[in-house]
Amino acid sequence: MNSISFPRRVRCCSVHWLSRPIMFKEPAAKFTFFKYKKSEGLKWSNICQARPASLKCMQTEVKNNTSVARSLRHISHTAEQVTGFEKANTLSLIRAAAVLKLCSYDFVVNNGIKMFDIGIAVFGRRAFGAFMRWTFYGQFCLGTNNEEIMKTSRILNDAGLKLILCTTVEEESLNRVLDKQSEKAWFEENVKSLLDCVKKTSDVAISQGPKIMQMKLTALMKSSLCEKITQHLNKGNEDDLTEMFDACLANKFEESPLFTADENQQVHGTMLQLLEVLSYAEKKDVYIMLDAEYTDINPTIVLVAKSLMKRFNKTKPTVQTTYQAYLKSALDDVKKDLDFCLRSNLHFGAKIVRGAYMNAERHRAAAKNREDPICEDWNSTNDNYNRVVSHVLQRVSSQTKPAINMTVATHNEESVTLAIDRMIWNKIDSSSGQVTFAQIYGLSDHLSNSLAVNGFLVYKSVPIGGMEETLPYLSRRVHENNGLMKKTRKDRDLIWKELRKRFVLF
Repeated sequence: MNSISFPRRVRCCSVHWLSRPIMFKEPAAKFTFFKYKKSEGLKWSNICQARPASLKCMQTEVKNNTSVARSLRHISHTAEQVTGFEKANTLSLIRAAAVLKLCSYDFVVNNGIKMFDIGIAVFGRRAFGAFMRWTFYGQFCLGTNNEEIMKTSRILNDAGLKLILCTTVEEESLNRVLDKQSEKAWFEENVKSLLDCVKKTSDVAISQGPKIMQMKLTALMKSSLCEKITQHLNKGNEDDLTEMFDACLANKFEESPLFTADENQQVHGTMLQLLEVLSYAEKKDVYIMLDAEYTDINPTIVLVAKSLMKRFNKTKPTVQTTYQAYLKSALDDVKKDLDFCLRSNLHFGAKIVRGAYMNAERHRAAAKNREDPICEDWNSTNDNYNRVVSHVLQRVSSQTKPAINMTVATHNEESVTLAIDRMIWNKIDSSSGQVTFAQIYGLSDHLSNSLAVNGFLVYKSVPIGGMEETLPYLSRRVHENNGLMKKTRKDRDLIWKELRKRFVLF
């Protein structure tokens, strides 16, 4: 697959050396994938003529009768096409190619945490830590202190890219906690981490566009309690649970007969901690995305989010939820939650992802003799993803108040093309902030850059924290996204194309 050229604007390569991204300015080839003229509104020109039949999207004419949003995969390239890495440090290119290649192997993905522990035991924390900083940590992480994060943010901002920061706290880290006192202290420490992440998100936002961070509910509530709440929801106790959550946020908590005394205290404590984090986020004008997790937990996440929305989403979508398109129910879930916000006169915010727990979900369903909630195959998941995105975009254009915001979180070029096509069809301004795009930091840079230089709001999702807490987190994410890591071929091809230009002497 050929590379994509970028217009004559700042382009960024998030391939790093010593965890510093390399940004450069370089005139590109004459061809432009999307040429967006902000002064003329949604007017597009100079678009490639090829279009994949699989998209099956309706075409329209926008002001100048130019058909729009052709597929990234069918762009024709000239001989003088550049790779986008001409000014990148050679060592950083080698590092990126090696890391992405290693992440495509099942052995590395499945044994990442073990290899990390063995490396520390054999080589020591300092030596192995330096090696990891020059390799995996530098590829996918920003750093630990505010200075490193701010420096990287400025470089990415010059290239039109923004950051979605996330903490590494989740319940897998709780497995190291042995007693209840330590467990309580762990949750309290997580609150501090989340508040710090809110502050950093506000500090690094130096350009237009929403300020966004993401978190997991299991950073503040045990998954076993989330599963028990979901069980009560399935038994028809939604009204009682909603009343309980609302009372907690109003500091009028009364124990529920659905839970033990200890569980009641946990629910109360979690809701107060969420109230503290969201209140600070509202003050800093930061939107918080609650990540989706397993289907045994997701109904609890949605119910908690609705209670928080009623308090914080009256004027803006401070609380946002995540929808996993690999679930057959994704479109119905989105419609139901959109209707809830419309009835309640609340702003709605959503991140649309394909999902990362496919194998685990199927194993859980089989073990509990339940119907498989996952789409049949990859193509079915893609179709479901595109249906969800198309539906939300249609609602974005037809509903002005309360507003609807959506983040199209995908590395799939066809889905990005479809989303842009629908944005134009529905006359959605790409700079309004209602529709944004997101990819993982260190992956799909060609896609992120191509969107950014054409006026779209593009984010790179990245964890923050020290190496010993971040790398196990990354290892779990890589394991969950094994299919994505195997699809980094295009990133590697662009890098190797540039390296061959440097090393071939004839």
